[in-house]
Amino acid sequence: MTHARQLPVTVHQALSAYETDAIEIVNRTLQELTPGPEQLEAWFLAGCEHFKKATNKSHTKAAALWRQAAEFGHVESQFNLADCYFEGEGVDQNFALAVYWWQKAAELEDADAENALGQCYWTGIGVKQDALVARDWWERASQQNQPEALYRLGCWFLSMDDSPEGPDHTLNCWKSAAEFGNPEAQFEYAMALIDGIASEKDSKTGIEWLSKAVEQGQIDAMVQMGKLCSQEGLTKDSNFSAIRLWEQAAARGSAEAQLLAGLCYLRGDGPPVNLTLATSYLSDAAAAGNPEANYVLGLEYWSGDRLSENGDAAVRCWTDAAVTGHAAAQYRLGVCYFTGDGCRRDVSQAIDLWAKAADQNHKDAQLAISSAYAMGEGVTQDLEKSFFWCRSSAELGNKEAMMKLGVHYFCGLGVKENKSTAVRVWKDAANAGDLDAKCALATCYQKGEGVRQDLVQAFEIWSEAAQVGHIESKNALASCYVSGSGVERNEEAAVSLWQDSTVFGDPEGQHNLAVCHFFGDGVTKDRFEAARLWQLAADQRHPNALHWLGICYLYGHGVPRDVDRSRTLLQAAADRGVTAAVELINKTGAD
Repeated sequence: MTHARQLPVTVHQALSAYETDAIEIVNRTLQELTPGPEQLEAWFLAGCEHFKKATNKSHTKAAALWRQAAEFGHVESQFNLADCYFEGEGVDQNFALAVYWWQKAAELEDADAENALGQCYWTGIGVKQDALVARDWWERASQQNQPEALYRLGCWFLSMDDSPEGPDHTLNCWKSAAEFGNPEAQFEYAMALIDGIASEKDSKTGIEWLSKAVEQGQIDAMVQMGKLCSQEGLTKDSNFSAIRLWEQAAARGSAEAQLLAGLCYLRGDGPPVNLTLATSYLSDAAAAGNPEANYVLGLEYWSGDRLSENGDAAVRCWTDAAVTGHAAAQYRLGVCYFTGDGCRRDVSQAIDLWAKAADQNHKDAQLAISSAYAMGEGVTQDLEKSFFWCRSSAELGNKEAMMKLGVHYFCGLGVKENKSTAVRVWKDAANAGDLDAKCALATCYQKGEGVRQDLVQAFEIWSEAAQVGHIESKNALASCYVSGSGVERNEEAAVSLWQDSTVFGDPEGQHNLAVCHFFGDGVTKDRFEAARLWQLAADQRHPNALHWLGICYLYGHGVPRDVDRSRTLLQAAADRGVTAAVELINKTGAD
């Protein structure tokens, strides 16, 4: 762009007439043609008035007026004209020309222009990216206490300065910018004090600065202050203060605030439950691309506890979250593809999603992919990989994985058999509250596998698990009472435990209670009740129940005699490995 101005005709005439005095005449003429400071200021102010009208035509007029003033060195007009080129307001967008005019203003030591140039060099917009040049411009602007430049210089030190002094430089810049009223600096400085970055933690002062940023409407500050109010009760009725802050930030487009407000109304944290508002806020956050909002909406649609159950909608929400790398959504979506619930079954897709989540240390996904490798579903069976992912999940505290890791060691699946290690792993899982692990650990003590045999210890561990409703432990405990293993024999106690198991439809409990009724052990002999219980267990394909129910039909115990029915039941038991059923078939000629 040229800044040469066309000389008027009168000047050419003067040059022709007075060749010897040409330079003096030209200079005098140009001085007469150059507008004075008042005219430049008038053009600048007129441009401001036109720009306020906020129409394309008025912006074009404003840019033209600022150009007139800028060409004669009016620094504020140069800055505004650069802004016009940068934003494409009143002129065609042109980043290079924006830099040109900011450079002109910066040459006149305009701090705002110096700050803008720093941003251009930092981002590489309109110029070649150069972080060091960006720092130089911000330092020049900071010398004039330009608040945004001080803030950005602090950010520069945070990201670029690896020296021990870097964090202190950052805090000093942010503090200065905060004192000059920059809301972003007030927020960052506040959080640095609250979190104790590069200095002693000073939550009280941090909250004071955070409040100043909130007063200026800084959205991140509003969100964070809401969190502090909600979590730490900084004010009376803090949850209501939190929801007000989040709703204000949500109204200004903060997806995180929309998520937090939605969760408040969904769960009744502070305000009463309001599913309409909850859905509205969560949907807004999801539409803005917030993956957690999509994940939460998916959970609600899937469960149907608070929103109408909609598996398809849940899958859509989890898909949107999963593509952003949200590990929990990837796991949930993988389950849907694995089972075919809410979408077409695609085991390969499920494995792929679980693998992505597993790589992010999602413990449930790691266990899921471990199970897939163990069973060879969607992948080639690989017990070593199954062991690897199971151990990874267990190390993250997954109790179910700890239980299964014990199985890997106990049975030598993908790892060298080591029953002592299995016992140690099950102890850890049992201490973490896993009831299956307690039951397995008790079995080890009963049989002396991986640990010294201790029948009393086995009984005590089963008792602990049984007291909190673990069915398998109740059955094992009942067997202890029957056999006197680790405790005095007590058939009545055994019957009571098996009765508890049958309430939950447990086939093992149904079978054992049927045996008690059949022989009158600990309970009144009642072969009709025995046959009824065996039928319930046989319906669940319990092998021994099939065998005993076959005997009942063969001899008419508690049911009408039915040899054909007996044959079918005995064969089913034999197919499930009950050798006594095979012997009875051969003995009676039922085969």
